[in-house]
Amino acid sequence: MDENTQFISTKRVAEYLGLSPRTLESYRSRGGGPPYYDLEGVVRYLLSDVIKWASKRRRHSTSDDGLQGPTPKDGDEENDEDDDEDGADGSGRDR
Repeated sequence: MDENTQFISTKRVAEYLGLSPRTLESYRSRGGGPPYYDLEGVVRYLLSDVIKWASKRRRHSTSDDGLQGPTPKDGDEENDEDDDEDGADGSGRDR
């Protein structure tokens, strides 16, 4: 069985993510955490689900809410504000 498709415990997921097991327990009761399985009272996670959940929370800055589209690739001059044709102040001339 592939490592990403193995069931892992709350403790291991907490260690992997750098969270406390109590945080994961809280997520399970109020929502917002990684998907999990309740196997007759034993909670287990799939590593692939945990990785997918964590990757959706990747941010590029503190102002990034994660709801915007993809960011331009490094070196993409098309969306680079430094190359604004109108100049930095929007007057049509450079400073």
